[in-house]
Amino acid sequence: GKSSLLNAFTNARSAVGAYPFTTLQPHLGDFYGYVIADIPGLIEGAASGKGLGHTFLRHVTKTKMLLHLVSLEHEDPINEYYTILNELSSYHKSLVEKEEWIIFTKKDLANQEKIDSIQSFIDKSDKRVFVISTETPEGTKELRDALVQYLRES
Repeated sequence: GKSSLLNAFTNARSAVGAYPFTTLQPHLGDFYGYVIADIPGLIEGAASGKGLGHTFLRHVTKTKMLLHLVSLEHEDPINEYYTILNELSSYHKSLVEKEEWIIFTKKDLANQEKIDSIQSFIDKSDKRVFVISTETPEGTKELRDALVQYLRES
């Protein structure tokens, strides 16, 4: 998910594993003169210090924008996204005021029912939402192009 995308978009060589929480510390990569940070995944309670909690949330306050990567392997990826938002808001209200994009990953592993559910979410959302797979070019080029355009215009 996050590490695979960082590696695909930048010169970083972040460890990639087929298990949750492979990333235990931030990894950085250069993206057209901007720094993309792969931050360890948030868990419920992170804002109050659970898991790595404050260890890495402080890094997020310094960012220009947030890309929320949510795996479609989760039983309820939309709820996972709202958990992330809740933790960010609980940590510091300014975090939910930043430009944010939602990226659902591992499209290649999702069944049609889950894809349909995500499409319904996208249709109702006022956020930029992408559904990608780093194992195939599906959605990844579109995300890269949109990100380059956004960064150049802002």
